[in-house]
Amino acid sequence: MINHHNPDERLSPTEAIKIYTENNAWLKQEENSRGRIATGMCADLSVMDTDFTKHFAWQRSRTLGIVRNGELAYAADQT
Repeated sequence: MINHHNPDERLSPTEAIKIYTENNAWLKQEENSRGRIATGMCADLSVMDTDFTKHFAWQRSRTLGIVRNGELAYAADQT
């Protein structure tokens, strides 16, 4: 979506993230429990070493952690 072949159809990284989070929760009628990081919301999220709102190389991005249903499901080796 951010690298669409037609520049007029590209989305900003922030717009793309919102589609996959808030808008997805709304489509599934789960906007009251998912889609945002806030108190009382179900925590399903990935922690990355990359700022997705700036230009970056996908090949060098690393997942540092994954939280699923509020529980740590994965943590990268910090060595």
